[in-house]
Amino acid sequence: MKIPQLLLLAALAGCHAGSDPAARAEARLRHEVETADGFRQVRAAEALGPFAEFPADSESPQVRIGQYRVRIAAGRREYEEILRRRALDGSAPEQCHALESAAKLAIRFSPEERRQLWDIVNGPDSPAAGYALWLLAANGDAGAARRVTAGLENGGPPALTCAYASAFLPELPEARETALRRLLEREPADSQLAAFTLWALARHGKTGADVVRRRLRALPGGTAEKVLRFHLAALGEAGTAEDLAELAGYLDSPEPEIANAAAGAILRITGRAGR
Repeated sequence: MKIPQLLLLAALAGCHAGSDPAARAEARLRHEVETADGFRQVRAAEALGPFAEFPADSESPQVRIGQYRVRIAAGRREYEEILRRRALDGSAPEQCHALESAAKLAIRFSPEERRQLWDIVNGPDSPAAGYALWLLAANGDAGAARRVTAGLENGGPPALTCAYASAFLPELPEARETALRRLLEREPADSQLAAFTLWALARHGKTGADVVRRRLRALPGGTAEKVLRFHLAALGEAGTAEDLAELAGYLDSPEPEIANAAAGAILRITGRAGR
C-alpha cells in the first residue's frame, strides 16, 4: 500500500491537536481489538495490551501464533509449549511465525531444543534460519548473537531479519550499534531495512527524537505503509510530548495500520511521561 502525500501534510499540521491524543489513541486501538481481525488485530492488542483473554481461534495457523503471543505476553505461559513445538516443526506452515514469536518473547528452549534450532540455522530455509538465529541469540547463545551482528555487517537479505531482531534483543553491543548506523547511512531512506534499523536504534535509546522526526518528515509521498509504520514506531520510542500533535494527525489516516501505528507511538510517549 502507498501513503498519499496529503496524509503526510495532514500529520504535520497536527490534526485534532486540541483533543487529547492519548485518549484518541487508546480509543482507536480498543476499537481495533474489538472489530478487526488477523495480524492487524494482534498488532493493535500488542500496542494496547495486555490481553490474557485475547481470542485464540483464528482459522489461520499463522495468525493463531500471533494470538498466542498476545496471551503469553499477558502471562498465559501455558501457550509457550505450543510455540516451542511449532518452532521446531519444519512441516508446520506456521513455523516461521512461531520462531519469530518465540524470539520476540525470549521463550527459553532446552539445550536439546537449541541444538535443533542450530540445525534450522544451518538448513536450507533462509527465512526460518534467520528467525532461529534470533531465537538462539534471545536464549543467550553468544555465537548466535555474534552472527546477528555479522548479518548486519555483511548486508544482503539476512540484514533485514538481523535489524529487526536487534530491536528486541536486550543488549546492543558496540559492534552491532556501529553496523546499524552504517546501514542507516547507506540504505535508501524509504527502504524497509532503513526503517527497521532506525527503529532498533530508537528502541535502545541510541538515536534522538530530532533524527527520527527529520527522517519521518523527509519520507516521499510514495513511501510504503510498512516503512511509514516503523518510522512512526521509532518516533514513539524516541519522541517526546512535543511529537504528540504530529502523531495525532496520523490517527486520521485512511490506512488502518498507519493509524494504529501512530496510536501505539502516542501511547509509548505518554506511558513514559506517566500521562
